[in-house]
Amino acid sequence: MDTGHWRKYTTLLFCFLVFNTTSSHEPSSESGNSVNVTSERQFVDMVSGQRSLSSWNYTSFDAAPEHGTVSLHSRNRWRTQMAFSKTVYSFEVKEDTLPGTVVGKVETVFEALTPITYSVQEDDGENLFLLSPFSGEFLLSRRLDFEAQRFYILTVVVQQGDSQVSSVRVYFNVLDVNDNPPVFSQESFSASLLEDLWVGTCFLSLNVSDKDEGDNGDFKLRVVAGDEEDVFFINTAGSLCLNKELDREKKPFYNLTVTANDQPASLQFTSTAHVIVVVDDVNDNAPLFVSAQTVSIPEDTALHSVIMTVHAEDEDVGSNGDVLYYFNTSGGMFSMDNRSGEIYLEDALDREEVDTLTITVTASDKGSPRMETIMNITLHVQDVNDHDPVFSQSTYSFTIREDIPRGTSLFQVQALDRDIGTNGQVRYILNETGPFVVDAVRGVITVMDKLDRERDSNHTITIMAVDQGNMQRSATASVCITVLDVNDFAPLFTPQTLAIHVMENEDDPSQLTYQVSALDEDVGVNSQLTYFIQANSDGLFSITPSGTFQILHILDRERESFYYVTIIAVDSGLPPLTGTLTIHVIVDDVNDNGPEFTEEVYNTIVSEDSPTGTVFAMITASDMDEGVNGEIRYSIENLDVPFAIEETSGELFTTDVLDRETVAIYRLMVIGSDEHPTRPLSSSVVVTVLIGDINDHWPEFMNSPYVAYVPTEMVPGSIVCAVRATDGDTEMNAELHYSLYGQSSDLFSIHPSIGTVYSSSALWGMEDMVVNVHVEDAGENPKFDTTTISIRFQNISDFPEMFVYVLSDSLSEDEPVGTYLGVVVAASMRAEPVSFYLASGNFEGMFHVEQLSGVLTVENPLDYENKKEFTLLIEARDSGSPPFSSFAEIHINITDVNDNFPHFTQAEYRCEVFENSPPSWVCDVLAIDADSGGYGIVQYNITGGNTDGFFTIDPENGLLSTTASLDRETTAEFNLTVEAAELNSPLHKDTATIIVAVLDRNDNAPRFSQIVVTEVPEDSPIGHTIIQITSNDDDTGANAVINYSIIDQSDDLPFNIDFTSGYITVERPLDREMQDRFIFKVNANDSAWGISTDVTIIIADVNDNAPVFSDHFYSLALAETKDEEVFVIQVVATDADMGQNSEILYVIEPPDEQFWPLIAIPYHMAVGTQVVHFTAIDQDVSNSSLGIEYALNGGNASDFFWIQADNGKVTLNQSLVESEKHLGC
Repeated sequence: MDTGHWRKYTTLLFCFLVFNTTSSHEPSSESGNSVNVTSERQFVDMVSGQRSLSSWNYTSFDAAPEHGTVSLHSRNRWRTQMAFSKTVYSFEVKEDTLPGTVVGKVETVFEALTPITYSVQEDDGENLFLLSPFSGEFLLSRRLDFEAQRFYILTVVVQQGDSQVSSVRVYFNVLDVNDNPPVFSQESFSASLLEDLWVGTCFLSLNVSDKDEGDNGDFKLRVVAGDEEDVFFINTAGSLCLNKELDREKKPFYNLTVTANDQPASLQFTSTAHVIVVVDDVNDNAPLFVSAQTVSIPEDTALHSVIMTVHAEDEDVGSNGDVLYYFNTSGGMFSMDNRSGEIYLEDALDREEVDTLTITVTASDKGSPRMETIMNITLHVQDVNDHDPVFSQSTYSFTIREDIPRGTSLFQVQALDRDIGTNGQVRYILNETGPFVVDAVRGVITVMDKLDRERDSNHTITIMAVDQGNMQRSATASVCITVLDVNDFAPLFTPQTLAIHVMENEDDPSQLTYQVSALDEDVGVNSQLTYFIQANSDGLFSITPSGTFQILHILDRERESFYYVTIIAVDSGLPPLTGTLTIHVIVDDVNDNGPEFTEEVYNTIVSEDSPTGTVFAMITASDMDEGVNGEIRYSIENLDVPFAIEETSGELFTTDVLDRETVAIYRLMVIGSDEHPTRPLSSSVVVTVLIGDINDHWPEFMNSPYVAYVPTEMVPGSIVCAVRATDGDTEMNAELHYSLYGQSSDLFSIHPSIGTVYSSSALWGMEDMVVNVHVEDAGENPKFDTTTISIRFQNISDFPEMFVYVLSDSLSEDEPVGTYLGVVVAASMRAEPVSFYLASGNFEGMFHVEQLSGVLTVENPLDYENKKEFTLLIEARDSGSPPFSSFAEIHINITDVNDNFPHFTQAEYRCEVFENSPPSWVCDVLAIDADSGGYGIVQYNITGGNTDGFFTIDPENGLLSTTASLDRETTAEFNLTVEAAELNSPLHKDTATIIVAVLDRNDNAPRFSQIVVTEVPEDSPIGHTIIQITSNDDDTGANAVINYSIIDQSDDLPFNIDFTSGYITVERPLDREMQDRFIFKVNANDSAWGISTDVTIIIADVNDNAPVFSDHFYSLALAETKDEEVFVIQVVATDADMGQNSEILYVIEPPDEQFWPLIAIPYHMAVGTQVVHFTAIDQDVSNSSLGIEYALNGGNASDFFWIQADNGKVTLNQSLVESEKHLGC
């Protein structure tokens, strides 16, 4: 068997393994998907069992025997016996059958003695159907498509061994399934239809196709959207047809959605198309007029102007909807724009000749045939306002008193207009707002507000007569009203408070005069004023009747700096009116006091690391003078110091970087100067500023590293050498501590403060060694340095031998500089001469040793209080190279002398004690004497300020106590001077000030200073502050805090009082008409004492009540009459307010030409009350009212009233009670 054959065999075997199934059955015609091949297991077994048969082949079309031959007799015998079960096979397969499905089977009708194989000899399906060589089953290898190919023809042969025995034709028919949707020829269609198209007309073929066949290819068309009124339908031919009549004016287009559904119910496909149907217009609507049929125009309308525009609408479109306008008759007074419909006036109108015209207009469209509409227009000609109103005179003048009652009618003006209708109706208007109003219909001018001659003595008003035409025409006239004075203006000082400044100690105060004056805006005697002093202050002041104010005596500001003087001004009117002026006489200070600093000397400190601008002290001074004389400005006299002072507050602050190591202390001279412009006074104080150290320097060893030469034999405690370090800081930051560390450090010790190194144990013949030394300061953030001491052992005989001779180990602190203490001597066998040095312990260089002679003396002044003992390390150094040294220590004690004075810890002590307390301790003072023993004992004594002996001080411990009960209201503060003196040296002393503040106890009750009566308007809002209740309490602080409350406050009281401030406020709405005053008690309480006073609050009236008519509606019948003025009815209204707020004026709103109100008076009016004031003018005598006499002349009520003949005032003459029966109203 060749390789290629096996390669083909292997390939075919793999292909079959892919498409085998699970069971073996006969082909079934019921379902194309139910035909199966032999099971996989059986098929594999068959292939495996026949693998060695070289004649087995699959579907090779050129297979031929390769191993032996078969006799003709045998071949014929098998050909005769082997035949297919059918002469032709035909299988039907649905096109949606899945690949891998068995779709048919061929088989023979005899039993073979040897294995047989099936193969495909001819195949037009390109291996679409795969044949099992052993079972004869066909397997579908890929998908079918009925629409692509509907049947396939194959030729199958059967072989026994390598001989072809028989063949058969196999047909595969592909059955259609519904797998294609209907398809429209296009996604959207459009059509245009005339709106008069006949019903039933089909106008659009939708052209739909379906690739499937039979029932699967049948489909149904429907309109599913856009045709809610069923205007369209689709016929059986697939054309869109008209079902109902169209009307473009109702709906000009349709947007239809059409679907095509195929028929199978199990799997139905749908396609959609859109159809736009546009309805085209036909001329089926006539124009319709929408403009008015009646129009009014003024008779003065300009020629050729548009008087109106006619408009007709046609629902058609295009030329069918274009409208043209025509007059039915040509020529005439009007012309027309045929397109716009504008009608123009061509001849002048004259309302007096004809006031109504008729115009006939035709509207026609441009359709074919044309359609038209006719309309008649009625034109009304209107009158124009071409005449002005005319007043009877151009100027009116008259005089009235300023106290004329509100509502008084002054006179009537009249203007005529020759026009008719509203053009001739005249209304009157006052152009200016003011106290006058005019009856718009009758032209009666009335006083409506109170007049004030002092504010405006003359009123010139312009009255306008305006007709009621559309384009109003008007005329004006002037009304001049002179207001006569009454004494209604009280004298008024402006301002009502006057401040007069007087320098104290004036040489001749009588020359100091001031003219005061009040203003009285009345005229004549009503404005003539006289002045006097209401209350004189001890005869210090006087005033002349003309208002010259004088100072009679020298004033002393220290005695009294302020005076109140009340001046009264009285006019000469009847009754006289007064005004009040309060003069504040202020006694001005002269600059006779210089500033005084609160301290004699200021000591302060500022850290050297303070940034520029740091405030570190406050220097304060006071000046008893006032104003600029008491205003203090601070300055620093020193130059080139890193400090400055804020000139007003006295704050000292830094202006530069500080360095204590450069300058540790500053002494500043601060100047305080007052602000007198020409002769300022000043004082000065010394301010000592210490620069506070910070740990900003590192310790540093001197002469580092060290080499110490020592004898080879050293006993414990022997001095090795002395190391010394320096630190630029001070105090704790410069306090150094020495220590040893490292290898060999245990053999030595070092004095922690002076740096002397000692041997800790005996050293004999040691090798040279190095010892490490550490020095560290005592600052908060300690800094350090290190060094080494190289110790080298030398022969003991090479070191100098030294001796120290000291006169005494004790020195008085007052020993003078240069005092001899002793001498140091030494000899050296190695190298002379020997020099002497103080190696350590010489604090602040207090001692000195002469280098060659060894004499030890005092170098600087000693101070027992600074350092009480010294341990000096003296070095004797030979002259060898290197030099060898020997050391010796001496101890010197310093004894105290009485060289210090006592000093109080504070220059001023502030203490407190409660008043009314029994004798008790107040505070402590302390003075310190730096000396020791008996030199430092001090005694205390009060030397000043204790005139009444209220205080005592313990002489030994400085305890200050009271000797009696104190009263703060009598003396609130005591200023004591205390002295501290040495017991044995009284001249050694110091003084301090003790300020004792007497604290208040609540031992005084509050006091009210006045009776409280006030007034509040009834319309005050809730929360409105009415008055502040105040009281005085001689106590202070919390004891003088007064709380206020209303005693027995009821729910009806509409007020509340603030607990702390005493402000009385409105808590509920007020109503004077319900209650016009309230009296209640207010309590003032300081937590221990309480006191009450009466408070009266009067509710002032506001105009918060409208007049109320006696009836809501009045009805009467009026008979016809020829009289021009007839009494019609009297209406009565009342007002709950009082005073002017209750005075009622009656007006008719809106004004009416037929009716106007008369004067109304109440029945209960008191006899003698003025009712009205008539004023007449004589136009012949400059419109004056002088010389006119007034009289009552008839009427039904003349007996009840009386008129003053000279001034026209009408008063009530007799009571009107029960007057109705007499008046016959």
